[in-house]
Amino acid sequence: MEAIYGLALMSASVLALLCAAKIRNAPNASEWVKSGAVLQTVLFSTVVGFIFGLSMIFEFGMNIQTAGFGLLETGLVVAVDVASWAFWRLIKKMPTTQVPAIIGTADDLPSPANSHGPLLHTGRKSSRNARQVA
Repeated sequence: MEAIYGLALMSASVLALLCAAKIRNAPNASEWVKSGAVLQTVLFSTVVGFIFGLSMIFEFGMNIQTAGFGLLETGLVVAVDVASWAFWRLIKKMPTTQVPAIIGTADDLPSPANSHGPLLHTGRKSSRNARQVA
């Protein structure tokens, strides 16, 4: 049963992080959501929940000879997977800001005005004969 609790806790941790990221980056997000305290609380809770869930799965793996895994546990694992998938779909449907397309520096520029015209002069006068210094 610890493995099911661990799987549910890991799934909830990851989904909570994704949900918080979607809420934080929403088009009309409140300022308190964008604060550092909320961000650090969510990150800390996610990391702790994920590690604790992983330790519960590891504990189940170490005690697999004495732990039973029957039909009830299989049904609960399937229920956790289905619930995680459903929440994943709901989180993906949450509104996000639209990132504008990146336009390259010279992709849409017209050709230069002097590309087919006469060469530009530098303004320096040059003569065929070199100047002689006295």
